[in-house]
Amino acid sequence: MNTTLARIKELLNPKRKLTEDPHLLIPKKIIDGKAVADLGCGAGYYSRYIARYASRLYAIDSNAEMLSKAKAVVPGSNVEFIQADLSRIPLRNGIVSVVLLANVFHDVKSVGINVVEEVHRILKDNGIVIIIDWKKEEMDIGPPYNIRMSQSDYMEYFSTFKLVKEFPAGAYHYGMILKKA
Repeated sequence: MNTTLARIKELLNPKRKLTEDPHLLIPKKIIDGKAVADLGCGAGYYSRYIARYASRLYAIDSNAEMLSKAKAVVPGSNVEFIQADLSRIPLRNGIVSVVLLANVFHDVKSVGINVVEEVHRILKDNGIVIIIDWKKEEMDIGPPYNIRMSQSDYMEYFSTFKLVKEFPAGAYHYGMILKKA
């Protein structure tokens, strides 16, 4: 099995819900009836949940195989799948009310400032960014410790955003809600 297919299987494993449940981590009231961009959507784990409530979902990932799997598992005529680099998102200015960054920013950290600028550009005024990411701790699962980001690391990148809330997101993750200032 190639690396991408193994990763897809891991991302969509039903047991993942035991430690990282989108229903518990993303309040329906934040996404209900809104346009949402799931940046780095991967195989569609969070997009499956978001598509039920969002008026429009932009599921964006740079990996064609991941995006193909997301297309297969995320239902809804309100979903647009876009293959793109997150430092150059092909969406209009101010088109979304909510951006989700779940377990992805550490993979784009090298161009992080460009990603933050793109997030700022596509978000409406007072738009919300939901961040769900791996705790910056040594553990046997998840990305290597040296590329993980703490909440303060995020705030350095998102310094023009206001921290609205930090929340627990299970044994391995933390969550943050930021607002476009």
